[in-house]
Amino acid sequence: MSFITSLSNKISYMVNTAVSDPKADAYAKEKAKQAEQDARVAKNKVATAADAAAKAKAEQDAKDEAAKLSARSKASISGFLAQSSQGILTTFIVITCIAVALYGGHIAANQDIGYSPAGRLVSFMYGCILSPILIVKYILNLYYFNIPVPMWGFLPLSTYVPNGDLEIFFLSPFCYKEDQGSIDARAKVAQSYLEAFQRTAPLAQPPKVTDSKAAV
Repeated sequence: MSFITSLSNKISYMVNTAVSDPKADAYAKEKAKQAEQDARVAKNKVATAADAAAKAKAEQDAKDEAAKLSARSKASISGFLAQSSQGILTTFIVITCIAVALYGGHIAANQDIGYSPAGRLVSFMYGCILSPILIVKYILNLYYFNIPVPMWGFLPLSTYVPNGDLEIFFLSPFCYKEDQGSIDARAKVAQSYLEAFQRTAPLAQPPKVTDSKAAV
């Protein structure tokens, strides 16, 4: 029994000595510390990689958004320029058509200066409608046939003389100064009316009424 007991005690002593060896404890602690550091480093690397990936994604998203905004901005500018160009062209065409129509009316009203103001107004309106023809005729008469084309005003309706800046501004386009040309034109129109009346007067005479008693 003593031998077995002694052997058991020796084995226990050797185990206790191995387990409680300071060098072994230090080595185990060092290994544990190293493992903890390695785990921390690995964790930091994972976190750093995740942060880098998130940062890269954020930068890419920002670039994509900037590209979209730039594309929309360019499209908006292009659309605005296209609309502006179209609007300017449309406005120019409308203004040109109005100017041509008004100038045709202006020519017609001055050509018919011998008629009454109402007749000149009617001439102005049909002149606006037939403005291309009247303008071409006016240019041919003036520069090709050397026929003088007198003008009395934009729309000569009255011989009233405007008084004051306000009246001049609003009424001067519709007023004109009487001269020999307008007087002659009015006399010519009056003569044409008289000749037309004289031609139609005999046709308008009532039939002669015979006395029934004289006939009997």
